[in-house]
Amino acid sequence: QDERPACHAVLSCQRAGGALLRQGHRAARVLPDPFAIPTRRSALSLRLSAPWVLPIDAPAIANGAVLVDDRARIAVVGPDHAVPRPAGAELRHLADAALLPGLVNTHTHLELTGFAGMAEEADFWEWIKHVIALKATRTDEDFFNAASRGIRECWAAGVTTICDMGNTGSVIAAMHELRANGIAQHEAFDMHAEETP
Repeated sequence: QDERPACHAVLSCQRAGGALLRQGHRAARVLPDPFAIPTRRSALSLRLSAPWVLPIDAPAIANGAVLVDDRARIAVVGPDHAVPRPAGAELRHLADAALLPGLVNTHTHLELTGFAGMAEEADFWEWIKHVIALKATRTDEDFFNAASRGIRECWAAGVTTICDMGNTGSVIAAMHELRANGIAQHEAFDMHAEETP
């Protein structure tokens, strides 16, 4: 009878180099040999390997690999020799890389992508007035395209999840269109027009 837990990763008694981790779970107990718990869906689409895998919540794995399923979810993390190589999976070895979980940016304004260097005032009120003037030159399509570009720039920098503040709704639309991870909050900003010259 197999006593393997149904929904937990299992860590080896050995160092982390012999461990397999399942996303979103912790080890329930320790067994002498690591094993991967299969995902509910059998199709696994991408296997990445690199000199280092940094799971963050476990020690670094030298010569590690990551198996990503067809839902773009991490299915297995572990040493290269122990991570399965499913038939039909795309195999990629990244010789000059370290694999780690996606980063989270908890304060973005992606609808403002492309404004870098255009508003450089040191005084906050002068700066924000300039940003508001720049925003007034954009159309809804411009905001959507800027937000989409910002999301892609985040991905290129390793950021996979965002918390965005904006007031045009473009980031919500872009996140939906690109199937990006994160949340968007409506930014409420009042200049107190009666107090500003």
